Amino acid sequence: MPMFNMQQFLQSQHKNMIIGWPSAASFALHVLLSWIFVTKLNLGISGAMGAMIIASWLVTIALFLYIFGGWCPDTWRGFTLAALTDLSPAVRLSISSGSMICLELWYNAVIVLLAGYLKNATIEISAFSICVRVSNELGSGNAKAATFSIKVNLTTAILMGVFFWIMCLVFGNRIGYIFTSDELVAETVSSLSALLAFSVFLNSGQAILTGMFYNNLILVQQ
Repeated sequence: MPMFNMQQFLQSQHKNMIIGWPSAASFALHVLLSWIFVTKLNLGISGAMGAMIIASWLVTIALFLYIFGGWCPDTWRGFTLAALTDLSPAVRLSISSGSMICLELWYNAVIVLLAGYLKNATIEISAFSICVRVSNELGSGNAKAATFSIKVNLTTAILMGVFFWIMCLVFGNRIGYIFTSDELVAETVSSLSALLAFSVFLNSGQAILTGMFYNNLILVQQ
């Protein structure tokens, strides 16, 4: 995505605050638009998606104006044909990455779609829904069971995060050798082991919280 490329471009110059302020403004705008579109205008899921898209584009536009508006005079001097050199590897990587993301997003939808064509479609889809514990409990109106499921999943994720956090701290000087035999690369990985450990720990509950958010959003819209 263009936003990620621009973020990497600015991060390489240690201009992290330039990324942080538009992101904070985007978050505030997202909350405001979600309240207006969903609560006041009753646009439902379409309104929630519209708010997210508009807020996301705010960051992209802000970074674009900063870079191309002349605030990076030493690193950006306009388009040149050099930008097209060795473009083929980047295109192949983008296509493969996009394909994996599409497969990830379509996975559950395809399973539900195929289950609908089975002989006992209601039973098959119900069985599949039970596998998604939190959304199933929310759908049945059992708030206590949903809360318990969230606590169990979040606790499990955090415990796993703590385990791998400790592993990264203890064996940080050896992790690099799992992937390479180059001592220089392994030493560089070792110097980043503390950052890696805290990144693993802080991201351990992210998937659970994200799923909880979207399940609650769908329930509110219903």
